Amino acid sequence: MGDQVAEVAAKAKGIEDTLYGGTVTAAKDLAALQEEIRLIRVRQSELEEQEMALLEEIEGVEGEMSDNRSARAVIEAELAEVASALKAAEGIIDSELAVFGQGKAERAKGLPEKVMIEYERLRTREKLNGVAAAFFSPKGCGGCNMQLPSLESRLMREQPEDAVLNCENCGRLLVR
Repeated sequence: MGDQVAEVAAKAKGIEDTLYGGTVTAAKDLAALQEEIRLIRVRQSELEEQEMALLEEIEGVEGEMSDNRSARAVIEAELAEVASALKAAEGIIDSELAVFGQGKAERAKGLPEKVMIEYERLRTREKLNGVAAAFFSPKGCGGCNMQLPSLESRLMREQPEDAVLNCENCGRLLVR
């Protein structure tokens, strides 16, 4: 845009030099040169206004870019803070899981291997939400709260202590 303004100004200057140089003497030619200079100056003025508008627009965009850079820096700092807090929380959770894992291993001692295998299989079932065992009450399953018919409940209670009992509704291990 600046090159166009300079070209138009140079062209006007060339015509002015011709106009005032004394080489043209005819009044009609002089009037034509004056009109051409006027039109060129109008065009130059339009180009300068467009250039000014573009410069103002660029200034506004640069301001927005600066604001965006500042906002990005704030967000990146917050992200780093959140990532640090997440890492700390993960460390706490990992240590708690290790403690629970030790407690689980202690409680599992003495249980038959088939019970532990069944427990681990059930624990991964999505519909059980990680709860593979439930209390067996005289009425039924403490996990899904399914009430068993009295005959079925009596038959389950009469099973040997080492028998593996499962709820007929949800499949959880039933603990007596």
